[in-house]
Amino acid sequence: PARPVLAFRTIWISDTHLGTSGCKAELLLDFLKSTDCETLFLVGDIIDGWQLRKGWYWPPRHNDVVRCVLKKAKHGTRVVYVPGNHDEAFRDYVGLNLGGIELLPEAIHETADGWICRRGNLHQIHSMLPGQINRVGQGNNTQLLSVDSNDTHFTGTDFPVDPDERGRRRMT
Repeated sequence: PARPVLAFRTIWISDTHLGTSGCKAELLLDFLKSTDCETLFLVGDIIDGWQLRKGWYWPPRHNDVVRCVLKKAKHGTRVVYVPGNHDEAFRDYVGLNLGGIELLPEAIHETADGWICRRGNLHQIHSMLPGQINRVGQGNNTQLLSVDSNDTHFTGTDFPVDPDERGRRRMT
C-alpha cells in the first residue's frame, strides 16, 4: 500500500556520501519519495568526491537519488546545494543554477518559530587547508560511513544556541 506523502516547509539533508558503499541510498530515496517540501537544503557531503577520486562507485540507486532531487526541483521545490568538504569540487560552481538546483556558499533559514539555521563550511579552517592535510581524517570518516545510524535523533537542545543581533535563537 502507498504511504501518504508527508509535507514540510523545509527539509535539511547532509552527509549522504553518494559515491560510497556506505551510502544508504535506498533509505534516502524512500525518504525523498515520501516527503514534499517548499525548500530542500542539501548541505554538505551529498556526493563524496574524495572516495570517487580513489575509485569509482556509483550504483543505479545513486542515480535514482539524483533524479528524484532534480524532479523535485522541476516540480517547484526550491533546492539549495551547499557544498561541504567531500564535495568541494562543486564550490567552483557556486552561484549557478544547475537543473533547478541553486549552488550557494552557505544557507541561512529562519524557522517558523524563530530559529535561525545556518550551514556552510567556507569559514572552517579545515576546508581551506591544502588537500593532503584536509584529508587526514578521511580514513576514519570512511569507517564511520558504514555505521547504521537510523536511530539517531536530534532536538533543538542538542546544538549550541546563540541569540542573533535581533534576539532570535540560532543554530550554526
